Amino acid sequence: MKVKVNVERLREFCLALFLKLGVAEEAANIIVDVILEADLRGVSSHGLLRLPIYVKRMELGLINNRAEPSVVKETVATAVIDGDHGMGQYVATRAMEMAIAKAAHTGIGVVGVRNSTHFGVAAYYALLAVKKEQIGIVLSNTTPLMAPTGGSRRLVGNNPLCIAVPAWNHVPIVLDMACSNVAIGRIQLAAKEGRQIPLGWGLDREGVPTTDPKAVLDGGLLEPMAGYKGYGLALMIDILAGVLTGSGFGEEVTPLYFDFVNKQRTGHFLMAINIGHFINKDLFYSRLGRLIESVKNSPRAPEVKEIFLPGEIEEKKRQKNLLEGLTLPRVFIGELSLLADKFGLRDLFERVMKTNQVTI
Repeated sequence: MKVKVNVERLREFCLALFLKLGVAEEAANIIVDVILEADLRGVSSHGLLRLPIYVKRMELGLINNRAEPSVVKETVATAVIDGDHGMGQYVATRAMEMAIAKAAHTGIGVVGVRNSTHFGVAAYYALLAVKKEQIGIVLSNTTPLMAPTGGSRRLVGNNPLCIAVPAWNHVPIVLDMACSNVAIGRIQLAAKEGRQIPLGWGLDREGVPTTDPKAVLDGGLLEPMAGYKGYGLALMIDILAGVLTGSGFGEEVTPLYFDFVNKQRTGHFLMAINIGHFINKDLFYSRLGRLIESVKNSPRAPEVKEIFLPGEIEEKKRQKNLLEGLTLPRVFIGELSLLADKFGLRDLFERVMKTNQVTI
C-alpha cells in the first residue's frame, strides 16, 4: 500500500524536524529541498528513505547540525571546502554555488569538498548550474560497496556521477547514475517493503548472486555496472572526490548505516562550465536542438512508443508529483509518524495526512 500526500505540507513537516534538531533555518531549507527533490524525481532511494538515519547520526553527533563549511584553498577558478561534517545537502549546495560563481567569470569553476556526509540526489546540484545556463558536473564518493574486478572484499564505493546540460526549449538533459547496477538505497527500499530484487543487483557475503536484499545488505556486495568498466569509473571518481580533495577515500569513508562511532568523511567534486566561454550560446542551443531532435525522432524498436533523453522521465515524474501529490510507501509514513511523536510534531504530521489518498 502507498499513500499520496501534499508536497508543501510534507515540506513544512520536514523543515520543522530539522529546526527541532538545531539546524539553522537557511541550511534546513536547503536540506529539505534536496531530500524532497529526490522523491519528486522518482529517486526515492535518496530522499525521505534516508530521513531516519540522518536524524540518528545527527543525534549522535556524527553529522554536525551547526556545520560551518570553510574554504581551505582557493584560486580564481578552483576551491577546496571543508564541510565541517555537516549535512552533505547543504555543503554540496554551497560548493556548487561557488563553482557557478567562478565559472561566470573564468569559464569554469571547480570546487572540491572534504569532510562532508551523504548528499542525497546528485542531480540537484548539477541542476543548480543549469539554472544559470551552465553545464553542471557532480561526483561523490561513498563508503565501499563493491569489490574491484577479481576481488571479493568491499573496497570501492558505487560512487555517483551526474552531468546536467541546459537545453533551452527542452527539459535539461540529466545523466544521474551510480557505478553499480543500482543504488544501495533501492536495495534498502526493497528490504523495507519485503520485496525480492532482480538478479544482477547484488551478491551475498559469499559472492553468490542473490534476489534477497537482506543478503546484500548483510555483508554482501553491489554489482558494478558494465563489469570492470563500472569498477574503473568508480575508482576514478574516488580519486577526484576523495584523494584529490583531501577527504576520505576507499575504506576511510565510513558507512552511513553501520558505523555509529566515526564520521563519514565523504568527498565531493563539483564543476560548472560556462557555455559562452566555449561557443556562442545561441549556436550551442541550436546544435544541441538538432541532436535532441535526431535522438527523439530516431527509428524505434518494436512496441517502443517514445525514446527518452537522460533525465526526461524523471522530470515528467517531478511535474506529475508536484501537481498531484507525492506517493510514498506506507513504511515511510510509519517512520515519519515515529519522528513526529519523538520531536513533538504530531500536529504537523496530521496536517500532512489530512490530504492523503491511499493507493495500491
